[in-house]
Amino acid sequence: MLQSFFHPNRFELGEVGKVSAFHAYSLADWKKSLTIDIFFPLRQWLNQIEISDRQFATWLCHLIPASCPFARTIRAFGRSYHIPPLCKLNPLYEELVSLRFRALIYLSE
Repeated sequence: MLQSFFHPNRFELGEVGKVSAFHAYSLADWKKSLTIDIFFPLRQWLNQIEISDRQFATWLCHLIPASCPFARTIRAFGRSYHIPPLCKLNPLYEELVSLRFRALIYLSE
């Protein structure tokens, strides 16, 4: 179960019997390769969703916004304050945009 939380692309193992490949990594690289990605199973699930129904594709396009809804410019006391888009902080942003794009492609066909 715990293996599914490790990102598979972050493991780099050398050939068996070659100790020099192991010593080529610094301690920082070794710690980085053992990072746990707790969103990896959810990312896999989102990427495996197949769109085979027009109604489901339309629902996805309505549910997932085309642009980040959090970017705002607020005017108060004669000054304007800009709140930047926070979508890039969402760990599943790329997968959700990809899912919306696949739904749009299904609807265009």
